[in-house]
Amino acid sequence: MFRKFLTHTTCIAALVAALSACGGGGGGSDQGKSSVGGGMQNPGLETETPSQVQNPVTPQETPVTPPVQTAKVTVSGRITYDRVPFEGRNYRGLDYSKTTIQPARGVTVQLVDSSNNPLYSGHTDADGHYSFAVDSNRQLRVRVLAELRGSGSAAWDIQVRDNTSGGAQYVLEGSLVSVGNGDNQTRHLHAASGWTGESYTEARSAGPFAVLDSLYDAVQAVVDVDPTVVMPPLRVYWSTDNIAIRGDLNQGHIGTSFYTSAGPAIYLLGAANNDSDEYDRGVVQHEFGHYLEHQLGRTESIGGSHNQLSRLDMRLAFGEAWGNAFAGMVSGDPIYRDSLGSGQSLGFAINVENRGFNNQGWFNEATIQAFLYDLFDDQQDAADSLALGFKPIYEVLTSERYLAFDGFASVYAFSAELGNQRPDLAQAMAGMLVSSGIHGTGWYGAGETNNAGAALTLPVYHTANLGQTLNLCSDSDFQDYNGLDVRRYVRIQLPETRNYTISAVRKGGNLPKTNPQLRIFRQGMQVASLLSATPDSENGQRQLNSGSYVVEIYEESNADGNAVNGGLACFDLRIQ
Repeated sequence: MFRKFLTHTTCIAALVAALSACGGGGGGSDQGKSSVGGGMQNPGLETETPSQVQNPVTPQETPVTPPVQTAKVTVSGRITYDRVPFEGRNYRGLDYSKTTIQPARGVTVQLVDSSNNPLYSGHTDADGHYSFAVDSNRQLRVRVLAELRGSGSAAWDIQVRDNTSGGAQYVLEGSLVSVGNGDNQTRHLHAASGWTGESYTEARSAGPFAVLDSLYDAVQAVVDVDPTVVMPPLRVYWSTDNIAIRGDLNQGHIGTSFYTSAGPAIYLLGAANNDSDEYDRGVVQHEFGHYLEHQLGRTESIGGSHNQLSRLDMRLAFGEAWGNAFAGMVSGDPIYRDSLGSGQSLGFAINVENRGFNNQGWFNEATIQAFLYDLFDDQQDAADSLALGFKPIYEVLTSERYLAFDGFASVYAFSAELGNQRPDLAQAMAGMLVSSGIHGTGWYGAGETNNAGAALTLPVYHTANLGQTLNLCSDSDFQDYNGLDVRRYVRIQLPETRNYTISAVRKGGNLPKTNPQLRIFRQGMQVASLLSATPDSENGQRQLNSGSYVVEIYEESNADGNAVNGGLACFDLRIQ
């Protein structure tokens, strides 16, 4: 049985949802024991259909001590799910004819009584197996929670929930059966894909477990290099109603799969014949990469539309490159694939090792993801002479120096910190960067010569002194909002804590009316802003502590999401 449990506001997050595959609810009943397609010979394998839990019970984190009895019976089994692979060609989607049965690794398994009280709790091993020594003559059912938990020297708490059903957590359940007082029992549970040849006509029980299996590899990659890591709780919201339409998240109108710091949480698409991501390992791991970057490292990505050819704000370029490269690192596959369309039969692929695109440079995600992946992998190519594995890369992203840097997260800051930690790599790394069209050095990209075809984009950071006037320009020729030419960055050192007067006045450009916008950052965090609607100027005082800051300045119409109303706007910036 695949179910969802609604949760009361408890610290553990949740009552569970009957699994039928992520999403759903709906009617249905326990089908009992039956064989499962895909060629697995396993008598007693139970399959489940969805049913809505009317009176959910909060699962327990730790086993409840049952009454003392002498006779013990071992209840064991294997938890599995259907994995639907991609078709062999890179621009095709899923191939249901090659569905395989895979172990559900690391998921929580409980034995619950007739009142839904969990009496025993544990986790599956790397092959999906579980085992409990239980008291005889108990009526028990096997319940599998769609979650990964670790509570040893390393800790994590990842749950898959349905955002369209009040945040109910997915659960797979078997039948309520007596354990008897004699022979040991074997009870398997399997989460089926729900695909019956032409479409999804049955409960999509496998969805949440496919998501978790991709996350299992990502978690293990981190734990392998950081055995004491503590990852903040993460909620992953997946539903068969999650569609590529923007609107109410509770209705499934999530627009795209994405990570959000609110929660934190990952939302994943699940709508059949539109775009569903539960089997898209690269997508799931990419979003988990954003979670790690935000929770354990740092990110100042401004988001927005992007592709492999875009000339982007350097913060976004690095963040998206990191997500793609991370997926390749933890999956062992540099090919990032995304399925979509009718019958999930369409898709696209990105080889994160391929930097053979136009617009290479510090502003291009394809360039940076190839650089990051080349640092990691042991496949040598033209300018790639390094094979560092994941540990040095992770140590850069979580280092105190990197976290405390006064500029923004970028390929420059990453490379500078890696050079600090591993000075022996400096020459080889410099060669890799130059071959990628990245010529700036140090934390701030000093001396960069690649302007992406627009002179106003350099230097990467301007430097200002108190009382000095700088003329800075914003444009949207590359793209509105997050194009490389939209925003300029100015470094300034403030000698004391006091009120500072900050002004920007129109001085050049071709727009009939302008509205300069100013944001002030320290260590990547916004600490002040001047965002009035006063035409052609901005002026105000802000109380700022002594220290190093970055001021961001741009023309509002170049960053309003409207690609037709922007243009060249130049401003005189002054801080005193």
